Formats: sequence, C-alpha cells, structure tokens
Amino acid sequence: QKENFTYLWRLSRQFYMKILDEYLDNLVLDNFGWFSDSIFSRHYMKQWNLEKLKNALLYSKFKNCSEEQIFQAVMNYCRSLGNQTQGLEVLAPGLYRSCANYLRYIQSVPRGLAYCPPNYKKRL
Repeated sequence: QKENFTYLWRLSRQFYMKILDEYLDNLVLDNFGWFSDSIFSRHYMKQWNLEKLKNALLYSKFKNCSEEQIFQAVMNYCRSLGNQTQGLEVLAPGLYRSCANYLRYIQSVPRGLAYCPPNYKKRL
C-alpha cells in the first residue's frame, strides 16, 4: 500500500533529521572553543530557540572553551533576537551558571577612568 509506505518514509525521514540535529548540536557544544569564533557557530546558534540555549547553559554543556567565549556567543545570540528583552532575562540564570567567574571579572573592572593630562595640576 503506497499510502502506508509514503507515511512511514516521511516519518523515518523526520526521525533521521532529528538525530542529525541532535548530533550537530552535541558536536558544536562539545567543541565550542573551536567553533565559537567561526561564522558557522553564530549562524548555527541562531536557529536554536531560547529554551534549547537556556538548557545548554544551565546544564553546562559547552565544553572545550572559555567562559568569555560562551558569554560572547550568548550576547551575539541576544543581539540577533533584536529588541526583545525576554532573551537575556530567560538566559541570565544559565549564563550565571556557565560564566560565573567571567561575570565576576567583568563586574570588578572599573567602568571608566578619568583621564588627566600629564601637565594637569589640580587647583584648589
């Protein structure tokens, strides 16, 4: 029966595509340091929904990379969403879990230093 075969063929095709998606996700996450600076990872991560990225951050699935690379990738992802404030709010707990040391470092750096010319003397 042709209808049954076509239905099962489409179903198996969807199943194999899900397996391929999962394989590529794991490949990128396990070797994120290699992919983080490439255009491939930026475009690849854009197709993820917020929930997928949130879970990857919460469960620390990013491997072989620095916290800075994770942070930059998440910031690029949020920028690609446009003016949605929801993105960063949803990702913040996972971002803190995956990048806690880097976030503490960023907070410890002074925001701006006043520039004083070398010949400037403060007058009272």
